[in-house]
Amino acid sequence: RQWYLGFCELLNELHEELEGRPDLRLCQSAREIIELFDKTVCHERCQKAGIPVPQAIDSISCFEELAERMTSLGMSRVFVKLAHGSSASGVVALLRTRSGWAATTSAELCHHGGELRVYNSLKIRSYTAPLEVDALINWLIPHRVHIEQWLPRATTNCVPFDTRVVVIDGKPSHIVVRTSKSPMTNLHLGNRRGHWDEVRQRLSPLKWAEFEETCRQAAACYPNAMHLGLDILWSPGFRKHVLLEINAFGDLLPNVLVDGYDTYQAQILSRLAKCDDC
Repeated sequence: RQWYLGFCELLNELHEELEGRPDLRLCQSAREIIELFDKTVCHERCQKAGIPVPQAIDSISCFEELAERMTSLGMSRVFVKLAHGSSASGVVALLRTRSGWAATTSAELCHHGGELRVYNSLKIRSYTAPLEVDALINWLIPHRVHIEQWLPRATTNCVPFDTRVVVIDGKPSHIVVRTSKSPMTNLHLGNRRGHWDEVRQRLSPLKWAEFEETCRQAAACYPNAMHLGLDILWSPGFRKHVLLEINAFGDLLPNVLVDGYDTYQAQILSRLAKCDDC
């Protein structure tokens, strides 16, 4: 939470310094970046715009309250995310079972002299002991968390996946399929890329049109962003899709080319095409 507040202060300073400069063309708005780094506010904006998103649970104060809310909503699985986190840091895939709870997470719990410490880790681990699950969720909550329904994913080659879609000037451009047998699909956690061509072939013209419309609507929510990184999940059987997150800096897709250009080259070409002086 404190990191985010400092980040906002820096971005607001940049906004004041750069926004009034007629000699500059900003590729991203500092004010929009601030909102994009708040998963709850971004989720609410997308929901109001009619974009399909997972059902969210409003702010909660403790693990016990979360358990009660899940029961009242009929949810057995949720994602608990740091509202200002990125790269799966502090993300918890929380599952209620008949015998208790299971929390799959990139967070590592450590105890030092009676003090609980939580570290980010590249190793996905699962906690099932009630005291550990309770302690983990309660440790995250003061930093602000965004909680949403954990939805099932479509599969490619029998492995569940979601997609990172780089949208440039409102249109889907570069796409990576992220396959994972764990709830977290981030590639830096040891997950593997799938093949977009195989996924694309399974989308009917109607489903593709719906996907493009979601990308357009997401971009329209942040009109001053030249590019956005969308995380989009397809349901089993490709019946529907939902927008999981929008990333302000989601264009790092090494070795992904469209018409011979990577994401950065494509953005430069798009900007040059819009430049009145070129």
